[in-house]
Amino acid sequence: MFFPLFLMLTLITAQAAASLLRPNGVRLSVHSLTEIINRDTLKPVQENDDLPTAPKRYVELPLNHGDPKSPKFRNRYWVDDAYYSPGGPVFFVDNGEADADGMEAYLRKGATGSLAREFKGLLILWEHRFYGTSMPDMTSAMRFAPDGIAAYLKYHTIEQALEDVAVFARQFTFGNEIVSPGEVPWVFLGGSYPGARGAWMRARNPDIFHASLASSAVVQLQKNLWQYYRVVEETMAKTGYGNCTADIHNMTKWVDNAFDDQNGPAVDQFLGKITGPEDSNLWNFFHFDDSPDPGEIWDNRRMNVRAAIGVIFRDFQYVGMNGALKAFCDGLQYFGDPTRVETDFRNANGIFAAHNTSAAIDIYTEVLAALWPKVLNPTDYPPDGVKIDQIYNVDCASNQNTCKQIVTQWSWVYQTCVEFGGFQVANISRPTNLLPKFETLENELKDCKGWFGNAVAGGPNLDPINKNYGGWNMNPPNVFWSDGEIDPWRALTPNSIEDNAPKRPSTTKIPSSGSTAGGDTFFGFVIKGGSHCADLGQYIGQGVSENRTSETPDTTGVKVPAGYVPEADTAHSLFKDALRIWLPAFKAHPLSKGSTFNGGTAGSRGVGGEKNRPIGSNGGDDEKSLSTSLSTSGCFYSVLIVMGVCAML
Repeated sequence: MFFPLFLMLTLITAQAAASLLRPNGVRLSVHSLTEIINRDTLKPVQENDDLPTAPKRYVELPLNHGDPKSPKFRNRYWVDDAYYSPGGPVFFVDNGEADADGMEAYLRKGATGSLAREFKGLLILWEHRFYGTSMPDMTSAMRFAPDGIAAYLKYHTIEQALEDVAVFARQFTFGNEIVSPGEVPWVFLGGSYPGARGAWMRARNPDIFHASLASSAVVQLQKNLWQYYRVVEETMAKTGYGNCTADIHNMTKWVDNAFDDQNGPAVDQFLGKITGPEDSNLWNFFHFDDSPDPGEIWDNRRMNVRAAIGVIFRDFQYVGMNGALKAFCDGLQYFGDPTRVETDFRNANGIFAAHNTSAAIDIYTEVLAALWPKVLNPTDYPPDGVKIDQIYNVDCASNQNTCKQIVTQWSWVYQTCVEFGGFQVANISRPTNLLPKFETLENELKDCKGWFGNAVAGGPNLDPINKNYGGWNMNPPNVFWSDGEIDPWRALTPNSIEDNAPKRPSTTKIPSSGSTAGGDTFFGFVIKGGSHCADLGQYIGQGVSENRTSETPDTTGVKVPAGYVPEADTAHSLFKDALRIWLPAFKAHPLSKGSTFNGGTAGSRGVGGEKNRPIGSNGGDDEKSLSTSLSTSGCFYSVLIVMGVCAML
């Protein structure tokens, strides 16, 4: 089955075989700055200055904020003072659900650098608990079997992670500078899951965070997110790729029939056309972590087919039709015509209409087979002779870095299974449905239990967070809600236009500090043509001429940022305008000394009583209790393969 990219760590040997964990089965979109930066790969990295990057630092935090005697772990963060002047604000940049190592190099670029430069602020890059190295050390007893990893991640919850930030902020120092959130304004910057964290923190800890940028903030937790792919369908239709939609739908129907008939040879032959012969590099990439249990052969096939055909959607939420999906669709419609001037099926009926089914499948798989090597790097392939059980049986006591990388790979999968949800499943009632019908909520929950055991047997527990913070209806003051028009995760933000959403009105009129826009109205903006976290890209705040917005990615050698749209800078400017009003209104104040922690372990069925009610769930600011992205946004639900977009177009 499809091998998770970041587990190719070292050649590890061990004796016993462990239960095989397969994080690749969930379509997780890692909604961190890493992927936001990667969507701009069509343009060379900008060098802002010759200053060194920020050094890493650590803070000790309780593993369980609900236990005064809890063991501690070291949480990693970075501080960049390149633009800082004494008395300036603190910009807290939340990296979200990914290893933050290396992201310190981007702090002075794009939106974060633009804000720090203008307001002379201090930049903090924060790594979330249970990602990167920010987790407890492990012993030799650690095993990556369902019960073992679930027990290790017991305190990996939204509330525990929010309290990490509150505890850190209260004790943060930077030399002799005045940086306490009670003395200078702190601003939370986040997109996707971190965007939601920014909104939650502003509601939860208004004494700590004076303002928040909630970009693509998925604050409405929801198990079934079939609407994700409806946005893909609609975007393909609007950009002239309706023929490709028809082809994907027809291929999906063939897969459905093969699985319904339990036609193993047909499925294996289909996969073989994409992966190549047994023991080839790509074949090993897919089958490296197949379960050896004969009873799981159809689960192996399901997950391998899911990965093989799902790769075309992997960067859509960040670049729309400027990435893998465009490359794939163009590969279909120009098949057999490398010059791309004679054969063009666009706005026609697609390859399944122009060829018989067998020939169409051959074309489809050939284009996929050509796409995969462009997605992978040479180091992504499994080393010869190494099996998944060898990696999962490593002695963690003497291989902490290796084991922490494995946990990082599982960490967001666990969050979706225990608390977050957001599973992107098929909606077979739609004539343009793009997913096989085995993509069901039932299968997602089955996979969760297979990976983490009884700890997630009840499925993700959404209610505590939704009820405590208000979901779509939350409206804390001093928060700017930005969303992309074609972001599939918009469905879970206050800018949602889904049938079951409240469809609240938004305004670009900036409320005064400490106030909301009034009633159900919120301060927000939808970026025309924008994708996920569009206003947090590397080239935001650099000027329209620099971004060459009149041009589009093509094959003529023109290099422009994939996914960039002019209104992304409009949103960024609007947030700047708001800060010009909100920051001067900051007043020094005492910080709450007590814990504002509301929750316990993963899977607990509540987040506390009334004593720590957050502010702003109904738009009011009169209950100020001193009590916090992904994909997938996101940004949120399958390990996103980092695409070399320019290599595919």
